[in-house]
Amino acid sequence: MPSVAVPFCDFVKLSTPLEYFGPSDLGRGLEADLRDVLGEVGACERAPGQLQLGRSGLVLFGRRHVVGTVSVSGDALAELRTARLLEQFLWAVQPYPHRVTQVHVTLDLVEDAPTVLRRLFRRAVRGDVSFTRKAVQPTDVSYVRRVSHYDGRGTGTLYLGKRGRQVWAKVYDNRNKLIDFAIDDSLAADRASAVLLNDPGPSTRYEICVGRHADISLRDVAEPAALFWHFA
Repeated sequence: MPSVAVPFCDFVKLSTPLEYFGPSDLGRGLEADLRDVLGEVGACERAPGQLQLGRSGLVLFGRRHVVGTVSVSGDALAELRTARLLEQFLWAVQPYPHRVTQVHVTLDLVEDAPTVLRRLFRRAVRGDVSFTRKAVQPTDVSYVRRVSHYDGRGTGTLYLGKRGRQVWAKVYDNRNKLIDFAIDDSLAADRASAVLLNDPGPSTRYEICVGRHADISLRDVAEPAALFWHFA
């Protein structure tokens, strides 16, 4: 039977009061505990406050006003899932006072992206797309177009809603993006060969971006399907 596509977390940002973030009278701090887990997947220091996992995963530790922040990229989350350490990572956060301030939840479907993007763009500019009670305003819809690597049709990325709002989204041609990466990394003698050898076939990515005002939690990071379908 074909596998069923399921939503997955592709970015998370969280915060904790500074007194819990680093070493203090209260203990080692959240950053040290998370670094212990990340060390189990071979994370290395790329720059101060930046850990790299695998080839392109990043975890950023920062300080902003009275809070410490942790941002985990989609590739870093994928590394943790592959190593079966995502739950351990989240359990390391749980004992500390914390807030999940942003989550991106993503679904990849085997769909022809140029067709999907054209159809969805027409709906959005009519005001027929919504994530909450209010429809996305046509003025908050933008379509960044480009030519596809695989057949020369128009494709790109569609943005729905204002970034920074409670919920916004982007829908894009994941097939084209993956070929982009392959071309950048390929040792093939020419671009056409790189495209031919690395074309994964039709793939459309739906990414729902949810902010802290939506009352998100670590559970939504571990089990994101309910959050995705609530808005999507």
